[in-house]
Amino acid sequence: MKLFVFALLVGTVLSGSHAVNAASLSRAQQSLQQASADKKMTFIMFFNKDDSTTRAMYKSLGEETSQIENATVVAVNVNDKAESDSVSRFDASRLPLPALVAVAPNGAVSGVFPRKLRAGQIANAVVSPIQAECIKALQDKKIVLLCAQPDTGAYVPKGVQEFQAQPEFSTRTHIVNVRASDPVEAKFLKLFNVPNSVSRPVTVFMAPPGKLLGVYKTDVSSKTLTQTIVAAGECCSDPNCKHRKKNRK
Repeated sequence: MKLFVFALLVGTVLSGSHAVNAASLSRAQQSLQQASADKKMTFIMFFNKDDSTTRAMYKSLGEETSQIENATVVAVNVNDKAESDSVSRFDASRLPLPALVAVAPNGAVSGVFPRKLRAGQIANAVVSPIQAECIKALQDKKIVLLCAQPDTGAYVPKGVQEFQAQPEFSTRTHIVNVRASDPVEAKFLKLFNVPNSVSRPVTVFMAPPGKLLGVYKTDVSSKTLTQTIVAAGECCSDPNCKHRKKNRK
């Protein structure tokens, strides 16, 4: 089962760590840096010529983002040598142009839209903080265990902790905690049918690039999580992996 749309739209366009000398920042890099500090979304429109298609996308982008409080827009010509780092980072030279890339404050790519913008795409690319954290982890090729917590008595299920403690998963697993009742995250949690009132953690299990492996409304065991990720073929790339061998028996 596929995860939320924006993770899949990204394709091979991944976010990542890009340490850059502040003095040498391009206009796009400056926009991304400032938007990150201001907790704003950044919409980068990549283009290679000033034609009617490019102008139509830019006009639509302006109209759509004018309805969004925390958004910044920057246009980047892929032939501009000053913007080569941004073009490379977002693999823009391989995209059908013009193309829009939506970037969350933490650097997660929440949407890629080539050639033409359609109604609702910009709004859907605006992501909540926890949503952005999950997308970023998936784009960093991490396994994500999202624990939707009750307002009181929150805890990380033992099975989740034991799964992460396994040597083969310890550096690849990212645990995210969120209050199930958090109104800011309501739209995101609704994707997984997580109610806004829970008495114990609900665990959402995800694997890169955007696979939903399971939603567990009771405490889940490490064994179940391990068997699930092996069955999905997302355990690891090692053909001699002990879990894969065990699963074949």
